This record gives sequence, C-alpha cells and structure tokens, in this order.
Amino acid sequence: AAAHAEAVGAAEAKVDALEKTCAATREQLQTAKEAESAASDLMAVAMRDVQTARSRVAALEEELASAGSAAEQVAAEGASDAAAAEERAASLEAELQQTRSRLAEAERAAARAKAEAVAEVEASAGEVGAVRQELALSRDEASQLREAVAAAKQALLVA
Repeated sequence: AAAHAEAVGAAEAKVDALEKTCAATREQLQTAKEAESAASDLMAVAMRDVQTARSRVAALEEELASAGSAAEQVAAEGASDAAAAEERAASLEAELQQTRSRLAEAERAAARAKAEAVAEVEASAGEVGAVRQELALSRDEASQLREAVAAAKQALLVA
C-alpha cells in the first residue's frame, strides 16, 4: 500500500510538471504569434512607403510633362520666359531623379522587410509546429499518468 501511495505521489508530481511544460509551451506559442504579427506590421509599413513613393513619381512625371508643355508655349512668347520654364523643367527632372532613387531604395527596403517577415513567419511556423507537437505529446503523457494515478487509487481502495 505504501508503494502504491508513493507511485501515486510520483505520478501526480509528473502530471504537475507536464502541466507546467504545457503552460510554458503555450507562452512560447503566443510569443511566436506576436513575432509573426510584428513582422506583418513591418511589411505593411514598407509597402505603404513604396506606394507613396510611386504616387510621388507619377505626380512629378505629370508635372514635368506639364512644365515641358509650358516651356514650349513660353518659347513662342519669348526667349527669357522659355529659359525660366526650362530651368523649372530641369529642376523637376532633378527632383524626379531623386524621387526615383528614393523609390528604388524604398522598394529594396520593402523587399528586405518582406524577406525578413517571410523568414520570421517560417521560423514561427516551425516553432509553432514543434510546440504543438510537444504539447500533444505532453497531453498524451499527462492523460496516461492520470489514468495510472486513477488505477493506482482504485487499487489502493480495493486493497
């Protein structure tokens, strides 16, 4: 009877340890989900920056075309006005080149952010899979130990 009581105590301690492992595993799963969410947020910001830069390039191209048309019209009206319009067109062209450079940089940053997000999501997915597998094994082991404890208690009652 004492041996059965000792076995029951050891099994209950093992069940407690497994329940603690399950709780820690759930915390790891939550941390992985939070990392995945943060990566997704970072990706959205990078994509928004790329879209903003693309919109600015389109607006500058439109303004450049308009300035070119204005330069042609002014040229007909006078050489000094044409020079000012051409200077404005050159300024817009320079700004357009700078904006294109920023767009390319933003697209590279978005690609890096996407690659990092994908890597984090893949790593999180691997961790989640491992955690889920460990949790399932812990639950199975805890269930078996509970059954053994119940059987031991029953044996003690019978004895």
